[in-house]
Amino acid sequence: MSCPKCSLGHQEEFLAEMVVHPHGLKNLDNSGILLFPKLSVCLECGYVQFTVPQNGISAARRYSANCSADDGGSGLTVAVTKSG
Repeated sequence: MSCPKCSLGHQEEFLAEMVVHPHGLKNLDNSGILLFPKLSVCLECGYVQFTVPQNGISAARRYSANCSADDGGSGLTVAVTKSG
């Protein structure tokens, strides 16, 4: 698969661990949620794409419902894209 940024085909997949926090000052005390996405990293330009597993998406939706949208924060935005 070629990189969408540089069009070269030197990409590797990695498993990652990340903590996602909601935006906004009202959410500073919120601990975030732990996600384990699969990363696709271009070893030429550094462009990274990732997909969050379905259980992480479900957790993000539940988490987002408990986040405050005050002072510019919009909670956690989750977009689901189904691949072929």
